[in-house]
Amino acid sequence: MQKIYDVIIVGAGPAGVTAGIYAKRANLDLLLLEKQYVIGGLLNFTSEIENYPGFSKIEGFKLSQKFEEHLKALDVPLKVGVEVIKIVKDNNIFKVNTSQETYFSKSVIYGAGWSFVKLGIDGEDKFLGRGVSYCAVCDAPFYKGKIVAVIGRGEIAIEEALYLTRFASKVYLFLLNKKMKLPPHLEKELENTKNLEIILGANVEKIDGKLFVEKLIYTKDKEKKELKVDGVFIFAGLKPNIEPVKELVETTKAGFIITDENMQTKTPLLFAVGDIRQKVLRQIVTACSDGAIAAQAAYKFLRQIKSS
Repeated sequence: MQKIYDVIIVGAGPAGVTAGIYAKRANLDLLLLEKQYVIGGLLNFTSEIENYPGFSKIEGFKLSQKFEEHLKALDVPLKVGVEVIKIVKDNNIFKVNTSQETYFSKSVIYGAGWSFVKLGIDGEDKFLGRGVSYCAVCDAPFYKGKIVAVIGRGEIAIEEALYLTRFASKVYLFLLNKKMKLPPHLEKELENTKNLEIILGANVEKIDGKLFVEKLIYTKDKEKKELKVDGVFIFAGLKPNIEPVKELVETTKAGFIITDENMQTKTPLLFAVGDIRQKVLRQIVTACSDGAIAAQAAYKFLRQIKSS
């Protein structure tokens, strides 16, 4: 007879790990699945973290190790290297099809996160976590008094560049949009920001350095140029990993999953947590909050079903 879990958690980033901790403490029969062979998700690509309570400064992979230690201490069942392909619901049971086998559960907490839209620039992958970042809120404080470049498109690239000007001594914004009409508030802020320089019509060819980012190589007006920088921030967009659940959820135009205050999607007992969910702030602490709320909601709803 096929085993049916109380809850299957997809994704062992901060949201999934926290959901696992809360589900285990609620004595739910659970399984935590992670596509990668390490837990922590994007934490492993963050050099240092200064805004997670309890740690004034900690490297991303070390915080991931702390999360893993917590899971082990509670004996949370975890399977790594397992990619979830598709989730379907039949007769109130979720069927979780993975790259290895199929699992069954009464509820699912989905926290597969999102992927950065990469630009494919030479050196982009090589220097990830060593000068290349996709999150100004996460990493801007590490560039106080330094020179950084922002490469991206749309209002988000401009807003992130403006945020970085509060820390860096100089910000170069390589704007990829050919034409773009800015809202008045952004136009005014750009005019009043003295340490921000916008470079249009450039083709960034390479991010270069030795151990860490040291310079950008780009072409403008058919002339190849070098720009010394300490860091490069890329904002080309986000791609939520919703493919396995897209038929079970409602999303925004950008593809982020819409939930209620219990983290529940339009499908009963399917919860979405972390960066994949539509929210105003995507940080480690908010992801952890999502996971805790979803696990507690799953426990409450399953108990109600059992007693009815």
